[in-house]
Amino acid sequence: MPESPCQFGTETAFEVVNGQSYYIVVHRSDPNALTSFTLFEQEQQDVSESERAALIDLYNATTGSNWTNNTAWLSSDPVSLWYGITTGIINGEEHVVSIFLSSNNLQRSIPNSILNLTEVETLNFFRNKLNGGLPDFSVLPNIEQVRITNNNYGFLDFETNFSNNNTIATFSYSPQKKDNAISIDTVIGADYNFSMTPVAGTDVRYQWYKVRNYEGGDVIINGANTNSLALSAIQIEDLDDYSCYATSPLIPELVVEREIIELNGPVSQMERDALIAIYNATGGSNWFNTQNWNTAAPVSEWTGVRTRGNKVIRLSLQSVNLNGQLPEDLGNLINLEQLYIGLGDLDLTGSIPQSIGNLSQLRVFWIQATGMSGELPESIGNLINLKEIRFLANDFDGPLPESLGNLTQLTSLLLSGNQVTPIANNSDFSGILPTSLGNLVNLEYIAIANNSFEGELPFNSPNAFIDISNNHFDFSDIEPFAQSGNYNSLVYSPQLTEDIEKIVETGVGADITLNVNDTNIDRDANDTAMN
Repeated sequence: MPESPCQFGTETAFEVVNGQSYYIVVHRSDPNALTSFTLFEQEQQDVSESERAALIDLYNATTGSNWTNNTAWLSSDPVSLWYGITTGIINGEEHVVSIFLSSNNLQRSIPNSILNLTEVETLNFFRNKLNGGLPDFSVLPNIEQVRITNNNYGFLDFETNFSNNNTIATFSYSPQKKDNAISIDTVIGADYNFSMTPVAGTDVRYQWYKVRNYEGGDVIINGANTNSLALSAIQIEDLDDYSCYATSPLIPELVVEREIIELNGPVSQMERDALIAIYNATGGSNWFNTQNWNTAAPVSEWTGVRTRGNKVIRLSLQSVNLNGQLPEDLGNLINLEQLYIGLGDLDLTGSIPQSIGNLSQLRVFWIQATGMSGELPESIGNLINLKEIRFLANDFDGPLPESLGNLTQLTSLLLSGNQVTPIANNSDFSGILPTSLGNLVNLEYIAIANNSFEGELPFNSPNAFIDISNNHFDFSDIEPFAQSGNYNSLVYSPQLTEDIEKIVETGVGADITLNVNDTNIDRDANDTAMN
């Protein structure tokens, strides 16, 4: 089948073969994303010769023969079958309405002849190797979206038409990239000199950083404000990821980033031993992918491990057939910033180690679709830099610890059970929500559906989408919060009674009484829910 980018709203065209069955595979890393499909029969029309010529010019100008995917390009097929091209019927004629060629190894410059595509609405060229002066896309009467981020453009490329292009509804242009990434196994005490190729443009300014990959997290290197960086007699604390960012006041918000310079060193024996302990405790010899694990290879080359300098900062063990329990040694990965566990590893059991509280640098913490159980440890409240918790479809239970209220940097709290997916396990957190959750004012997404929570809703997150459905909240719990306005969007129905499923065997003609345990639904005269 023709490839289609994993992007909402794109199309792919193919010739239907009589008797053949077709299916669509969907992968979504974002649980909140929407997916919809429309299948329609496409008439075999084609665009005008001038539009076809504009596409051919684009192909030639951006080294189309070297594209990652150039299926059907330059062929006699209708251009609707050319990779990345979407057409539509406008006033009875077929026109190019969308070009989607992201991550496709386009090089050199976009030609001005692209402006002959008078009905085009979206142009997506992000994550390629394009450079050179940009056309004035604003002259296209129907243009709504131009995306050119993560190419090799400089400030001078934008300057001529920037004010016009910036009037387009969606003009996405930052960041841009410069130079090649470098990875060096460093020698302590040695001198190193690095540079960023000068970026053409007016009043260009430079600043070197230690890169942290989190918004606002990069560390400024004071005084390093030219396009070169000299590191003399480096020490262990200098082992890090470095980049230089160029800016110009003429093109606001545009950052041209030098590709990462990695200065590497061996991780501590404590961290290496912690990884080996995790490997041994979770059946590492039976993992699906164990490349370099428990060998003399540098830890940075072990599958799922990411290091920065001499520190382990990311551990991803998802869908690798984990079997056993996470050991307390996990807490020795004290520099960890991202931890991803599970995705169908139901033989991973036990609770979250108490030592998790040692990971004070952790930003992202996922445990999904495992057999792990028990209550969340109180020590989780030590993870004060945490931005995202995603504990979905596990066997966790019990009340939430009051210490969750310490995590004031949290933007996403996902603790939903799994009653609507075909996995046997199901988180069943219960009890009254800690009042300390009201401290988490930065939350943008709260999902605690499909559990057994009850009682007052303490959230104070005015920008959050909140899903509390399929718990045991009653009218007096929900109504005051719903009227408080301390949320952006609230999903609260249905809620569940305390009843459990029953099967009644009976004969025809028998009398049956069905009842609901409404003890805690607050429908009596003392109900505090006014409505």
